[in-house]
Amino acid sequence: RATGIPSTVGYFRAMLTPETLTAAYKLFTHWELLPVAMMLAVEWLNRGKEHGLERIPMIRPAFVRYLLYALAFLAILFFKGGATQFIYFQF
Repeated sequence: RATGIPSTVGYFRAMLTPETLTAAYKLFTHWELLPVAMMLAVEWLNRGKEHGLERIPMIRPAFVRYLLYALAFLAILFFKGGATQFIYFQF
């Protein structure tokens, strides 16, 4: 936990080194970030609505919206990747 603004800035400088940014770039491809950017754009444009898909007429019926949610859930399960070790195991 940071004790003040200077130590917070130090944490961010340590996190955002060229090595860490290069590793993050290698970890994520552009195709993986495209759906995230699309979802953020839809949610941002519809932030005043009841849900993010309200403006799209063919998605207004609840069953179509729930079908899309189920497909997104299944895509997350399908593309989740392999098991990894919990990074805070030593704490």
